[in-house]
Amino acid sequence: MHKIILLIFLLFCTQVHAGVEKLKVENEIVYFTTPNKNPTLTPSCVNSDNVLKWAFSLNSINGRHLFRAVLMAQSSNKKVDIISANDCNDVAGYERPKAIKTSTL
Repeated sequence: MHKIILLIFLLFCTQVHAGVEKLKVENEIVYFTTPNKNPTLTPSCVNSDNVLKWAFSLNSINGRHLFRAVLMAQSSNKKVDIISANDCNDVAGYERPKAIKTSTL
């Protein structure tokens, strides 16, 4: 039963396994870029030139936790597993991550 629920969850969520290339914080918003992502799974709200970019607010419920994960991954050259929120609720035109987990290269 748990495997079925996990499979359904993964079908409806974009998941990326990549490194963090660029990181910028501006006006309480964190922007970061990954080197690869499946554009066919990108939500329609994302601008075409932002397909490899993500953004979230530090003021969101888990924003500071997401920022720690991105910062740690970039500073230690680790990859991140990103589960998309499938929306652009924090910054128009940028996909919002729902969860970020660091992993080894």
